[in-house]
Amino acid sequence: QTRLQAMINTEGSGKAIFDSLFVNDALGTNLASDFANAQVPWSQSPVGRNFAYRSYFTGKREDAPPTVPRQQQEPTRTTHLSASFRSSSTGKWKVGISTPIWISDEAALSGAAPIGVLVLTINLGDFELLSSEAANPDDRVRLAALVDGRAGNGQGKLLQHPFEKSLDQESGTRRKLPVVPQIDPRLFARLQNTQGIVDYQDPVAAFEHGESYSGVWIAAMQQVQLPRSRAAGVTAQDGPADASGEDRSKSDLWVLVQERSASVAEPVVQLGSRLQTESYIALGSVLVVMLLLWFFVFRAGRSTWREELSAFGSGSTSSLNSTLTGN
Repeated sequence: QTRLQAMINTEGSGKAIFDSLFVNDALGTNLASDFANAQVPWSQSPVGRNFAYRSYFTGKREDAPPTVPRQQQEPTRTTHLSASFRSSSTGKWKVGISTPIWISDEAALSGAAPIGVLVLTINLGDFELLSSEAANPDDRVRLAALVDGRAGNGQGKLLQHPFEKSLDQESGTRRKLPVVPQIDPRLFARLQNTQGIVDYQDPVAAFEHGESYSGVWIAAMQQVQLPRSRAAGVTAQDGPADASGEDRSKSDLWVLVQERSASVAEPVVQLGSRLQTESYIALGSVLVVMLLLWFFVFRAGRSTWREELSAFGSGSTSSLNSTLTGN
């Protein structure tokens, strides 16, 4: 317990960026734990409780039912990124990074069972990589979210979203609400199977204070990839593919990136408006030039007509005088 607290309280470049650190024995019972948040009451401590059903202990892709006997679960033999889960101590959504503990290197290489599991947990709302740059939700034109991709009723849950971050800032109890924003199953399937969609609707828009996320978004989603294990002594069964044949280099977390469609279309609209304005100016210029040409043509023609009329009038007067004189 003392060593865990020392790791949690490290300052400087080695300062903890995780929420909790704990050790489970070979049957999944929590032996020692510590939290970065010292305000977690002892009554909510997981010490002494059994978590053999958690995927961070078993190394599986999903949690098992808590009612499964602990003797039927085995500790993971590889470093593993767990499925997302709601902490029983803090109520926040987390992922756990777990690694097996052997009594010696020889035991690890011989294939002996681990004597325990060391687990580090991170709050899904604390990923700085996904933090939005805009402080005001109304100013956000693009954002990133973390999505739970596990099959079942929880598929499509938004585990990390700027909306949840803003609620945390208002009240530390908001994240404990049982309802989590969830992507519509049909939209989730389209996001999984295409390069992106142009009619994404953010589910948080239906929540109170989530109106700023309404409207149409352009969105794309990519599965989080895990590095393949290259540790010595790890069998093919415990490596990239588990006993079920699943590729363990792929996690159940998906990163969703979305951008307001209006922000993408705005430059095109501005260009169209500019071209339209320039077209009106060009057309007006042509009309002005044409009017000026017609003005000068009319003026020149009018002067010629006056000269001819004057000449004709002078000629007629001379002829009349000659006739009168002759007579």
